[in-house]
Amino acid sequence: MFDAKPRRRNRKTTKSTHSLAILLSLLCLSVLACAEPMGQKAALETSDELDSGDSDDSDALAPDADLFEPYDCVDGTQRVCGSSIGACRPGTQVCVGGRWLACSGGQGPVPELCNGIDDDCNGFIDNDLSCDCVSGQSQVCGSDVGACQQGSSVCVDGAWSDCDHLGPSPETCNGVDDDCNGAIDDACVCHLGTRVMVDNDLPGSGYSEERAENWTNYAVNACHGTYRYLSSTVGDGSRRGKAFWRPTLPIAGYYRVITRYRATENRSTDADYAMYTPNAPPMRRVVNQRDGSGCIEVDLGLHYCEAGSDCYLELDGSDDNLSDAADLSTFTLERCDGGSTEPPSSCAAIAQHPGYELCHDGGIVCHGVYTDGAGCAAFCAAAGMRCVARFGGEPGCQKEADSPIACDAQNGHLSDWCECAR
Repeated sequence: MFDAKPRRRNRKTTKSTHSLAILLSLLCLSVLACAEPMGQKAALETSDELDSGDSDDSDALAPDADLFEPYDCVDGTQRVCGSSIGACRPGTQVCVGGRWLACSGGQGPVPELCNGIDDDCNGFIDNDLSCDCVSGQSQVCGSDVGACQQGSSVCVDGAWSDCDHLGPSPETCNGVDDDCNGAIDDACVCHLGTRVMVDNDLPGSGYSEERAENWTNYAVNACHGTYRYLSSTVGDGSRRGKAFWRPTLPIAGYYRVITRYRATENRSTDADYAMYTPNAPPMRRVVNQRDGSGCIEVDLGLHYCEAGSDCYLELDGSDDNLSDAADLSTFTLERCDGGSTEPPSSCAAIAQHPGYELCHDGGIVCHGVYTDGAGCAAFCAAAGMRCVARFGGEPGCQKEADSPIACDAQNGHLSDWCECAR
């Protein structure tokens, strides 16, 4: 028969059993990620076996729910993380304490740039940006018309940099398309009195020689620096050759051509000059270079030349074995062909002055002698011009070509020869 009296629970045994259940639960947590912790199951089963009745201590035996929160991973395991889209590259995550650490070793997304790359790894290149170009690209820019020269531009942060080139400049009367519009010297005012000098002592001015080995230099009584002449003591001794004066003319118009040489008894008696202009036969002049002494000027008249065209003067010393001499030649603009022109100054004011003698009236160039000690600066200013050359001179239009003087010299002379131009 069963004893109807309830049996007393062995509390000591129950407490030992509870401790064992908790120990087993903790062991499970450190080894496995348990969806249903083994310790919890064992504790419950043991409790059920030992106590099938009600008990006031049941709450104290229930395990803490926070201790059995599910874990994400097993410690020490690894997995691939991140993205391989666009510029992104996968990394690695490691499990520590049942939790995945942050992704490391990869390349994550960054703000989008204009570089032809999907920086933010959303599958679209340079999206949501206003890109004119891709950084690092370059392109040719600018114009190659006229004086302009093309350059290059580089793409920086999706925008083209300034063009590194030679751009247009305001048009000037120089035979060049400065503003790069395809027209040379358009809207150019014709500056009368423009003077271009060509000489062997001016490098790059346009002077050259044929059979240069037969020419030599001499400085005594030269018109400008040194002059050149054909000599029997140099080259092949034949005293044959040619000299050329090829100016770079900035404006189309009529130019007065004046050439110079040193006259001596050793010079040629038939120096053959020829002025060549486009679309016209050459103008020829034979000069006896023995006439006179010192620096002699020869006025070869007015000749029409286009800006930059091949207008040139030639001295032909190849037809005989005489000693031709070559010195400075000048090309002075006196009349423009069409367009706007500046009104030329008149030499009349010099002619009307009681202390001046007018010896040559070129409209825009005036030559003469002052006889009152005024000096060449004052002499030329009377015609609104400036002094470009000065020599010794005497009344009666006598020029001492072998005695050049500085235009602004204060020499106390009562008379000197003055040459004026605009």
